[in-house]
Amino acid sequence: MKEIRSSSEVSPPAVAAPGPRFDRDRSLHELLDDLPMPQIGAAIEQLCGPYVLVDGAGSVHTRRGVIAIEYAEIPIRWQAEPIGFLRASVSVEPAALRSAADLLEAIIASAARYAMARDLHSEAVAADFDALQRKHAQLAASEARYRDLAASLERRVADQVKALDNGYRQVYRSEKLASVGRLAAGVAHEINNPIGFVRSNLATARGYVEKFGSVGAALREGRAGEAEGRWRESDLDYILEDFSALIEESIAGADRIAAIVGDLRRAANIDRAEEALADVNELVRAAVALASNGAAAHPRLALQLRNVPPIRCRPAQISELIRNLLSNSIAAIQSGGEVTVRTEMADSCLVLEVIDTGEGIAPETLPRVFDPFFTTRAIGQGTGLGLTVCRDIVEAHEGTIDLASAPGRGTTVTVRIPAGWTGGS
Repeated sequence: MKEIRSSSEVSPPAVAAPGPRFDRDRSLHELLDDLPMPQIGAAIEQLCGPYVLVDGAGSVHTRRGVIAIEYAEIPIRWQAEPIGFLRASVSVEPAALRSAADLLEAIIASAARYAMARDLHSEAVAADFDALQRKHAQLAASEARYRDLAASLERRVADQVKALDNGYRQVYRSEKLASVGRLAAGVAHEINNPIGFVRSNLATARGYVEKFGSVGAALREGRAGEAEGRWRESDLDYILEDFSALIEESIAGADRIAAIVGDLRRAANIDRAEEALADVNELVRAAVALASNGAAAHPRLALQLRNVPPIRCRPAQISELIRNLLSNSIAAIQSGGEVTVRTEMADSCLVLEVIDTGEGIAPETLPRVFDPFFTTRAIGQGTGLGLTVCRDIVEAHEGTIDLASAPGRGTTVTVRIPAGWTGGS
């Protein structure tokens, strides 16, 4: 259809209003501005001759050639709505003008689809980017919370580990002090016996000396008869004989005290370096001597010590190891039994065995015997650190400690320490 219009008339306004979404209404300028209009214009001009393309508001978008004041006009539609008008000479065949309009509408439809796809892609990318940004912000906030939580947890764990370590050290020291206390009590008991009879002998000797003094005073004053009478009255002949026996007993008591102190010094390794060559058999004998002195029931202690060479070790720790093992074995045979200590060299290791014929340990308890604070004794009878300390000492010497036991058949503890241990922290 061809309509005759005057150039003074105003084209109807475009209905579509642009919106922010990809599917918004678009103006003629939006649809055609990015297209190669010279080529498109040439194709349209071949169909309908010179023409003018205006938008819905009557603004000229494209002009090709010159047309008369009176012109033929055909609407350009997109999505069934006119978005502009194609104007050509009134002499143009309506079919040619329609063909030009169809071509332009096809180009506009294609441009619209491309623009919609482009904007949809842009919106999708923008939406994805926004979502990614939000997720990133959430992850960053979550990461910050977890980082703070991890730092807080790490501090709390460190505080707990420090508290546990301090507690462990305190109980460890308490166990060592308790061990020293038990040792001191036993040594004090053994020393008190010779000290008691030495003191008694000295008191008796003081009385004897007073009697000899009275005889001597009479002799110095020339009263020989009185001195002889006092000699017989005091039975100084017997006193002289008994005085010699008192001296011998006191010397034996002093030697006994010296021997106990010597055992204590050897067991404690007071005069030894922290790491040194040590005769383990000597350490065993000293520990056994102290254990015999300190045990109330004086258990049967048997030694089966092979001729082993000195090994490099921490003598004080090895002595503590032997004392702890002996203490456990002696406690296990309170109702009767025997403790045997063996040493030998095997596979380049010093092997130390402490064997008792005591009550033994139940199978379900064996896996826990080296755990800190675990004890099968009654409350107040032990801290449960004796075997833990033994294990730590053996591991510090790069050795092994094994415990075999059965109820009613006793317990055997086997320690192996490499003879080639070179020391270290």
